[in-house]
Amino acid sequence: MHVTILVLYLLFMVGIGLWFSRSKVMSTGDDYVFAGRDLPRPVMIGTLLATWVGSGTIIGGASFAYKYGPLASIFFLAGTPVGIVVLYVVAKRVRRHSTYTVPELLEQRYGLAVRVIAAAITLLPIPASPPISSPVAATFSASSRRCPHRAEPSWWPSW
Repeated sequence: MHVTILVLYLLFMVGIGLWFSRSKVMSTGDDYVFAGRDLPRPVMIGTLLATWVGSGTIIGGASFAYKYGPLASIFFLAGTPVGIVVLYVVAKRVRRHSTYTVPELLEQRYGLAVRVIAAAITLLPIPASPPISSPVAATFSASSRRCPHRAEPSWWPSW
């Protein structure tokens, strides 16, 4: 039953994509990456916020709020309104500079050395991503099955 619902949902999403793609023509990289740089500011802000907030943030935020209380969850909730304000101010400038990445934007203002440093800083968390997301995914999967006989390693967090 679940597989049928999943397949129907995926087919529905592909159908929506095909329906809305019939009148659009992609001819440049800007058309593909930035929707031709024609998105309204609220849509652009929403897509950037959706990109920044991932499953690790959602699961981690829920775990943090459960462990430390609802008042502590304000730490996670504050990011969205602050991000909306910052992106509202920055969106027009980013669009005007016609860059694809933040390091490119920094290079236009501060030079090549700053671009290289920003690119290196951006790449630093990538090797840490699989070890961080694997326990989160495993915890979510194990907790959804409620297996009473599962053995957890000694390093596993006790949530």
